[in-house]
Amino acid sequence: MRSLALLTVVALLTSAGAASAQIDARMFRYPDVSADRITFVYAGDVWVAPKEGGTAVRLSSAFGEESFPRFSPDGGRIAFMQKQRDTRTWKRYRGGTAPDIHLFDLATGASEQVTDHPANDGSPMWAGETLYFLSDRGPNQRFNLWARDPDGTTRQVTAFEAWDITYPAVGPSDRGRRARSPPPGA
Repeated sequence: MRSLALLTVVALLTSAGAASAQIDARMFRYPDVSADRITFVYAGDVWVAPKEGGTAVRLSSAFGEESFPRFSPDGGRIAFMQKQRDTRTWKRYRGGTAPDIHLFDLATGASEQVTDHPANDGSPMWAGETLYFLSDRGPNQRFNLWARDPDGTTRQVTAFEAWDITYPAVGPSDRGRRARSPPPGA
């Protein structure tokens, strides 16, 4: 009986030590690179690090999960998507857990929410000083490209009626081009 108790204590101590030695192996996700910095998401928060290497700094720690950080063309701001709660949102969902777009100013440390709509807003990307993003806020609730101009006005850029846009991107050669809407009924 005594040896069984001793064996139980040894097993508990060994498993507790092994559990505390496990590595937190969450992935670095959604990277973006500016002239001198790298931004990414780790553990649901936005981080930034020097491009040449060094210590990463966490920029967000809000309740919920942030994703898709993207540098402005001058590298001074980061746009990102934030879900208010750590829950899944669905296409055409309307309500309090729909994600919005936020901006973080690297010079001042200020963060501001730039979309506030019951629909889903996500996948921010910059072309010049215009911030483009996906939203299903249109009349037919399909994910289309929307733009937030430098003066703060928001406008719909594409008007797909039958299908959603998924995984949009703006590349270096696209910085001066304007997106065009598809033909009616597309």
